[in-house]
Amino acid sequence: MDNCPSVESFPAGQFPTTLKRLQVSNCHILSSLAANLPSLRNLEYLEVSGCPNLECFPLGPWRSLSLRCIKIEDSENLKSLPDGFYNLTNLKELEIRFCPNLKSLPKQGLPPSLRSLSITECKNLSSPDGWKLHKLKSLKFLTLGGFLGFVSFSSDYLLPHSITELRLSHLPDLESLSEALQVLTSLERLMILQCENLKALPDSGLPATLSTLKIWNCPLLTPRCEKDRGEDWHKIADIPTLNITYWRTLVVLNSSFMLQNHVRLISHSGILYPLLFPAIGSNAEFILGIPASSDNWEISCDS
Repeated sequence: MDNCPSVESFPAGQFPTTLKRLQVSNCHILSSLAANLPSLRNLEYLEVSGCPNLECFPLGPWRSLSLRCIKIEDSENLKSLPDGFYNLTNLKELEIRFCPNLKSLPKQGLPPSLRSLSITECKNLSSPDGWKLHKLKSLKFLTLGGFLGFVSFSSDYLLPHSITELRLSHLPDLESLSEALQVLTSLERLMILQCENLKALPDSGLPATLSTLKIWNCPLLTPRCEKDRGEDWHKIADIPTLNITYWRTLVVLNSSFMLQNHVRLISHSGILYPLLFPAIGSNAEFILGIPASSDNWEISCDS
């Protein structure tokens, strides 16, 4: 169900019991989902996006043994997730984006069956140290970003060693990674994006299993990783794939404008496509970025 601006609730308050896939998007005055949502045993996929009036999900035990994926985004008044999420024993993927008033995750924690977890741009959410991530023994992919006041990972609740890919983005107060990385003995890919106060890599180095390291827009860390010269270069020199770049912001553009007008960057060497960062606080805009060391660029578009 998409773009239904006058829908406040669902007729009769019930979804069909045979429902397998539910997508609700851009329903701006929708205040509640059907009360029987937690009891839909055949539901496999749930997505809610662009529903700013929705404050919570239905209460009650979540009984679906089929639900594999939940995506929640752009729901600015959503304040909590149901404790029943913990009982979704076959849930593999959970993604939560741009929910600025979400304050906490389920008290019991997240389903131990999760393989992929992404939580970004939820600025009022409690610190990841309280999410009980150490209990997610099957977790492979973890993306965290857009939290304020998060300085370091706690030594009491370390990340699960099963993680193979870790992405950290827009964590302006993050200063240390040491505690987070010391147990990640399966880590293969590490991406660190826009962490302005991250000062250095761990003294003990990075996991030997690491094959890809990307560091973008981390002004304190980038110089330390400069080839053959940086203080941290010896910690990363043997990693097969390195991408370490500091980008300066050129302009912020609306995404629809970019697509409709074929916006591109032009240098003296020809047409080059820009790196696009989601603009903080909105998924409708993008930051057009170019390398900080580059000059003689201009914007070109068809309009």
